[in-house]
This record gives sequence, C-alpha cells and structure tokens, in this order.
Amino acid sequence: MRPAWKTFPEMSDFLILGTFDGVHRGHQMLLKAAATQAVAHGMKSHAVCFLYPPKFFFSGIKENCLLTTPCEKKKLLSGLGCDTVEIIEFSREISEIPAERFFYDFLIRDRKASGIAAGADFFFGKNREGNTTLLETLCARNGMIFLKKDFLLYKGQKISSSFVRNLLITGRPEEASVCLGRKYEISGKVVHGAGIGRTLGFPTANLETEPAKLLPPGVYAASAEIDGRNYPSVASIGRRPTLKTLCNRLIPEVHLLSFDGDLYGRTLSLSLCHRIRSEKIFSSKEELVRQIAEDKKAAALLAAAGSLK
Repeated sequence: MRPAWKTFPEMSDFLILGTFDGVHRGHQMLLKAAATQAVAHGMKSHAVCFLYPPKFFFSGIKENCLLTTPCEKKKLLSGLGCDTVEIIEFSREISEIPAERFFYDFLIRDRKASGIAAGADFFFGKNREGNTTLLETLCARNGMIFLKKDFLLYKGQKISSSFVRNLLITGRPEEASVCLGRKYEISGKVVHGAGIGRTLGFPTANLETEPAKLLPPGVYAASAEIDGRNYPSVASIGRRPTLKTLCNRLIPEVHLLSFDGDLYGRTLSLSLCHRIRSEKIFSSKEELVRQIAEDKKAAALLAAAGSLK
C-alpha cells in the first residue's frame, strides 16, 4: 500500500535514474532500453541525474572531475532517445531523505513516475539504504513498470564512470574510448595564452574549459574539430613546468598539424586518441623544442595510419 500521508497525481513519465557521468556504454544500454519501454507503454522518457556524483559532493571535489559537463550530458542523453533531461544539484537535504520517502515524494509525487529504470549499482536514500531490489519491490507494490540493466564488462572490469576516469588519468585514452563508445572529448573557446608556442615554432590554441571538466595530463595525438572539419593535432594538457607561464593552472593547448589561420574566439573540440608521453620538465628551451618536434612527428605518423579519426 502507498503511505497514507500522500495523495498522488496521475502518473505519466518513465524515469531513468542515474548520475550518467560520461554516458558510457553501460549507461547507453540502459537509456536505450528505457526509451524503448517508454514508447511501448505510451510514456515520455525522462532522465533524472545529478550534476556531480554524490561522492564528489561529500568529498568537496568540484574541479577537474567530470567526464561530461551539463551541456555535454544533455546532448548525449537526448541523442539516446530521452524526451526530457533533468540535471539536479545534489544537496545535503537530498542525502537525508529516507529511501521510501525518496521513492514516493521525489519520484512519484514530484515527477509523476509510472515507470522507473536504473542500473544494477543504483543506490538512493539516506545512507544509500535503497537499492534496485527495494526499487523493484516498491514499483511492484504500486503497479509500476521497473527496468534494471546489469553491468557491461571490459576486460573483466565493470564499466563505470570511475573506471573510465582512471583509464584517462593513467594515460589509456584508447581503452577509455572503448568503454565510452566514442573518443573522450574536451571542448572550449580558444583564448589568448602567453604566445610561447608561436615563438618556439609551434603555435598552439589554448582552450578555456569548464572548471569541472576532467583534463587528464599528458601529451596526446588528437583530432581537433572546428566548424565540422577535423584536423590531426598534438595536444598538451599540463602546467608548463619548464616555461612556468600558467601559474600552475592545468590547461589544454593544441597544435593543429595542417591549419593556418586565426582561431581566437572560436570553439574547438578536441578528441584524445593516443597518449604520446607524460608531461615532464626539460633542462632548456632547445630540449623542449626537440621534444615537441618528436611529438608532432609521432602524431603525424598516427594520422597517416588513420588512427586519429
């Protein structure tokens, strides 16, 4: 029975629950299945997700942590068949809601749920007391459709947002791409930097990115997209420890192999394809220039082999 303290409106939405950071292949499987179920039952599919994974809320981490920004997440979720997307800021108040009250108030009363979908590792309610077993029980008790999808595995490991973050941070963008179902992308407005790259003979575009976006340090062979056209590139994500011109800020800078023109103020999307090396300190500018030339050569070889598409 439903609790006596609530009156419930007519229900019409199929809710898809999760944080969906990265919208990786496991998320995609759940979202596509839920969208299909919603259509089959004459409902609208409504993705409900938190801006930051709750663990980041409790740890206080707000920078250099998200695989997908809110705009990226909305675009990806909508592309998977979600009729509407709701991104919620996790809060202390939400964390204190008991599991059953979360179900009846947050999902049914406030969001008119008549069906719910969630991944096998979904938890909800105070102290994570609610899981998919409880969710399935509550849905059955209230005559609601429930859909759960188990994990996808990669090399025996559960594909999760945390796993993908670790792959990127440890320099494995190719494996991250397999788990994401696409290359990891960093987008931003091209802004003026210190102009050092041009004086060294390798002009670079400095990207202004959202502070929360995960920027995995290193030097990469990459693909840069501008106005629908892709250019093979070398990308450096780091703090310029040799030149010390970034005040220890982490920033992506991109050298396009076959581009001549002004990029300032334009939006550039960078897809990481292969990490060439980690960031390191050089003894001189001359040594740095020699290494950049080698990085450029490595990226050009990968581009010629078709590895940067």
